[in-house]
Amino acid sequence: MTEGCSKDGRKDNGGRRDPPGGRPRWKPSSDVRELVKRLASFGIVQSDIAKVVGISEATLQRRCRDELRVGTLKANAQVAIIAFEMAVSGEYPMMTKFWLERRLGWSEKD
Repeated sequence: MTEGCSKDGRKDNGGRRDPPGGRPRWKPSSDVRELVKRLASFGIVQSDIAKVVGISEATLQRRCRDELRVGTLKANAQVAIIAFEMAVSGEYPMMTKFWLERRLGWSEKD
């Protein structure tokens, strides 16, 4: 047995192999990052986005955290803008009522 090595070939260095083994870390390209952001903005769940990209959900969350967050924020912002525009236009009284109830806590008294 080589000096400084255990039976399984690992050095006495915290279990790291020499040469290092295993799969290399996945690094998303800019195209993949944009795809993740767009899919997140459409409301696609992370487990499905991971399947489309071909990685685990944990890897997706670890390597594309910002894209997932920004995509979701972008979608919510776009919907909020449209809802606000509908509410203040006067053409959609139900949206105005919805906005007042949800944003200002208004309620109808019977």
